Amino acid sequence: MGSAQKAPVLGLQLREALSRVGSKLALQQSVEGELGFVLDGLNLLPAQAVVRAEREITCAAKLDYHWRQPRRGMFRPRPAITDLDQLKTVPGIEYLFIFHRDGYIREAALDRIGTGLPSPFLFAAIAWRLNDWAAPVRSAAVECAKRTFPRTEAAIIAQAAMALLSRESAWGRWTTERGLLLETFRRPDVAAALVGIIEKTQTGAVASVLQRALQESGIDPFLEHLAEKAAQPAVRAIALQALIDGYAQWPSGFAWQWIDKSMGKGACGRSASGPSRPASREEPRSQQASPTAPPPSRRLLLTL
Repeated sequence: MGSAQKAPVLGLQLREALSRVGSKLALQQSVEGELGFVLDGLNLLPAQAVVRAEREITCAAKLDYHWRQPRRGMFRPRPAITDLDQLKTVPGIEYLFIFHRDGYIREAALDRIGTGLPSPFLFAAIAWRLNDWAAPVRSAAVECAKRTFPRTEAAIIAQAAMALLSRESAWGRWTTERGLLLETFRRPDVAAALVGIIEKTQTGAVASVLQRALQESGIDPFLEHLAEKAAQPAVRAIALQALIDGYAQWPSGFAWQWIDKSMGKGACGRSASGPSRPASREEPRSQQASPTAPPPSRRLLLTL
């Protein structure tokens, strides 16, 4: 028996709204009146679903039409509105067209985005375009990220980071583009917002998110806080281990692990160890201890 089919990422109402937009795009008519519900629906999608959602969005909105034939009337060609025309005249359609199958249109859509991103999903979508299969689109995504990431609210980035940190290492096309994403996660306000989510989350693979976040030093000032206050024991253990060892370590990916070498049995599993870097013990300025308070290491030990 085959594996069960995954449920769609897009809800029925969003799929229907995208279908209406796609029908107008195919007829080369303006989609301005249909776009509002689509943008609201995209903003509500979870960041972790961006890769699967792209396929569904492309299909529902008919964004795989590379060529749209000019519409013709009875006696003469009727004026047509191309997808590039829609970009120039319909506000907000750039957020939909970053999922377009035509790389030229994805690139043009990225060029039109310049403000802070309104949701974790759209932040993840720009990050996904940094890993685009077309090099010109990746370049456009880099410039888009430089404009938008610094203007995006820390809470939005932190929510997206919870999804991206456990996935971005598996994206294989990007090289230097990845540095823009990690630099953004290093922002002090983003690190503080991310720690707040990690601290309070009681279920899920939060420990692996923390391990990935430790690639950058922005999380270091909050290690003691996580070692004391995090809801999940695994998170407290990782933070405490980094404080005791004086360095942070994260998985490097997957490696072949022998189960019974004499019988040639093995499996591919996540590496037990990976790269590391020194971990700073400096506290965030807003949480620095008063002159009469015990040092951080002593305060931590007193709570254990």
